[in-house]
Amino acid sequence: GDATPAATADRYAGAGAAMVVVKNGPGPVHLREGGTTAQIVPPPAPRVVDTTAAGDSFNARVLVGRLRGEPPADATAAACALAGRVIGERGALAPV
Repeated sequence: GDATPAATADRYAGAGAAMVVVKNGPGPVHLREGGTTAQIVPPPAPRVVDTTAAGDSFNARVLVGRLRGEPPADATAAACALAGRVIGERGALAPV
């Protein structure tokens, strides 16, 4: 019921989440960590074939990036790029 993705990020941060990433389809991803906010604009997907596993791939890439020590914005940008590749293929896997 939140009016905007930013409101969703605010709500989760207000509930105590240390890091919040709110996707919005092809729109900007809203990122909050501590007192820092950012919007990451995903690159346009060259083609959309199948959205299966796009969200799972996005989430996994954000988490892997953070575990590797990447800054939140970098991990989120990489996740956007990966999701863009995944939706360009049939099924839940994109070629490595």
